[in-house]
Amino acid sequence: LLIKPFTIPGTAIDISCDVSTSKARPYLTPSFGKTAFDSIHNMAPKGAAKATKFIAEKFVWPNLRKCCRLWSRQCIPCQTAKVQRHNRAPLWIFTLPDQRFDHINMDIVGPLPPCTGYRYCLTIVDRYSLWLEALPLEDITTETIAFNFYTHWIARFGVPSRVTADQGRQFESTLFRELSRLLGIKHLRTTAYHPASNGIIERWHRSLKAAIKCYTTNNWVEVLPLILLGFRSSWRDDLRATPAEMVYGNTLRLLGQFFSEKQTHNANEGEFVENLRIRMQ
Repeated sequence: LLIKPFTIPGTAIDISCDVSTSKARPYLTPSFGKTAFDSIHNMAPKGAAKATKFIAEKFVWPNLRKCCRLWSRQCIPCQTAKVQRHNRAPLWIFTLPDQRFDHINMDIVGPLPPCTGYRYCLTIVDRYSLWLEALPLEDITTETIAFNFYTHWIARFGVPSRVTADQGRQFESTLFRELSRLLGIKHLRTTAYHPASNGIIERWHRSLKAAIKCYTTNNWVEVLPLILLGFRSSWRDDLRATPAEMVYGNTLRLLGQFFSEKQTHNANEGEFVENLRIRMQ
């Protein structure tokens, strides 16, 4: 600090000021420092860091920064009105699925470019096997969603114990709630306006849309079954298998595949069962 006396304009009173910077900052005692802090802080309450910086540009006294931080935290109106942006909630323990088609995630994709009357897709993912379904829809009314879910999923894979979906009006409707109650399905809701809470299916939507764009044709309904075949036959590092293997116990024969696995691999039945058991654990 570089202290020099300065006369207050219009008076004969001298005060000591620090001139080590480009500004003359009055040197105050801690008691007067509190008065100066209150007069500035009450104009527009600031956080501890901003208040300290603002006061330090205009005044100086011993332990100024420590005092300003303390007084800012002791301001009851500031603490009451302050917006808490960094809340930390404890991580929730998710129950891992232990059997196929027991817990599924559902969502709706669209609107997509109109194609043979279809503009939407009902997407479903099995959390255990990561088996994927995408059902083209002409509309997204509750009746259409419930009908396709019943005829294309439940009729093929059985009734799931739990269904996770967002809080869209189709999944919150009376019809869907009654269907879930009738079939004994527990409906789990994700956080509103937070797609990451349904991340297992939202991440697949990005891959699905990218795969559709790779085709030159605009008839996405025509290429959708082939895209689903590719996803179901793709190796998953988290499963250490393909979704098709998790469902059927064997890989699917793909286009251009001339030899079956039995012709190229001579593993006995015991080894096959043991490998499948390890993959499904």
